[in-house]
Amino acid sequence: MFPLTARLFGIWQAFIQNLSTVFQGAVMGDKQRKIFRNNRGSLAKAGMLATMGTAVYSGFAGGRLARFIHPWAGLALVGFVFWCQQINMKRKRTV
Repeated sequence: MFPLTARLFGIWQAFIQNLSTVFQGAVMGDKQRKIFRNNRGSLAKAGMLATMGTAVYSGFAGGRLARFIHPWAGLALVGFVFWCQQINMKRKRTV
């Protein structure tokens, strides 16, 4: 069981590193960065819609898979809500 856990941790760590480089703009060019910046509100709302639908469906559906998916869909929904709130939050101006 331990080698599988270590392998999954390594995959997760590599995923986080790749994700951080994407959001820093190291992988994207200027045009892709501009498209992402203009569409990130829509992406956050689409993510909230998808995760809310998944959470509702898994809440009503029975079975072992639905019980596994439901909490993860809820956590993903919280993440998308936080992202949307950060996008739409007005920044305070410092003098």
